[in-house]
Amino acid sequence: MSRIIAAGAALLALSACSVGIQPDGSAPAARFEVPVSYQEVHHRAVAQAEQCLRGAAGYPVTGGVDEASRTSQTIVRALLGEGRMAQVDARALSADRSEVTVAMWGRNIWDARAVQAMREAIEFGYVSCWPTMPVDDGKGNPR
Repeated sequence: MSRIIAAGAALLALSACSVGIQPDGSAPAARFEVPVSYQEVHHRAVAQAEQCLRGAAGYPVTGGVDEASRTSQTIVRALLGEGRMAQVDARALSADRSEVTVAMWGRNIWDARAVQAMREAIEFGYVSCWPTMPVDDGKGNPR
């Protein structure tokens, strides 16, 4: 019986390694500029993550603001391991303008719709777990 439990724990630990945003660039992501300070980007990203990305299991939301480098980072972490389910990085371009990068894991609630909802939360300052603005499909068609 203890071998089965140990094997299950080992399998769970190994599966945690593949959970989260992968470094190969395959994750749904967006890079954009907003007329918002990097501190406010962090505030809005945390609000969006707390309400929409933590899930029922309560995935931890971490990160912070670095005044010296004029950057901020918001991360929704996996429950086990070091995986990142969602990440928002902001860099000040001026006192009231930032470059923002949003990336999601690409599965479950952390998908392309979550990227768009996060972008809208940062741009417009309201939390909504689903995108509300039409998105161009790249061919001039809203989707």
